[in-house]
Amino acid sequence: MTITLLAHQEKATEAAIKAGVIHSVEELIDSAIAHLPPAITPSARAKQAANLVDLLEPIRGLLTDEEIGVMFKRNPSSARPVDFE
Repeated sequence: MTITLLAHQEKATEAAIKAGVIHSVEELIDSAIAHLPPAITPSARAKQAANLVDLLEPIRGLLTDEEIGVMFKRNPSSARPVDFE
């Protein structure tokens, strides 16, 4: 893989090598990778949730019943009527 550094990045890397802070570009990359935040994983709450109600508990109450009714309202069927007589 080829990585192209900007001029200021190259100067900073060369200065760090000359100062003995790092010994190579590979060491700089390894150090940067070691300081990355941990990978995104499912939250502890999601791991502990026994069911869907427990999982969604943090968002309970964010919408009113009216807002939920508007968002999830059924559309009347456009099919022909069915007579069960």
